[in-house]
Amino acid sequence: MRCLLVEDNPADATLVRYALQAVETPVELSVVEDGQAALDFLQQCAPYKSLPCPDVILLDLNLPRKNGEEVLHEIKEHPQWKIIPVVMFTSTGEPHAVRRCYMLGANAFLTKPGELEAYVAVVHTFVAFWHACQLSELGSRDT
Repeated sequence: MRCLLVEDNPADATLVRYALQAVETPVELSVVEDGQAALDFLQQCAPYKSLPCPDVILLDLNLPRKNGEEVLHEIKEHPQWKIIPVVMFTSTGEPHAVRRCYMLGANAFLTKPGELEAYVAVVHTFVAFWHACQLSELGSRDT
């Protein structure tokens, strides 16, 4: 499974990497640190360039340059990217933010737990769920 993590906090990116070390499912993780970098990354994906598209995107809400809502909106409006599942992964669980993200097309919304064990468990659940879904080659198919 190929996952694009869009996360500006290096500690959170490290926690995701740490959690992925303990999963049986192989995950190819790419990390970018802001919203514009996420869109730039996707521009380099097939069929545009040589990078394979991610099977799923794990997107923080509070990002520099372009926030998570802006990135989500652009992904879901793009003809090639809109089929890539986007999971919001952020520290807020505010109902308004959750609702807004779902309205913009988020496929799921996960709140980052404050404790290490819970954080690892959420990442493991994320991987198990999306691994069970049929994701292969979504980003490179014609729509």
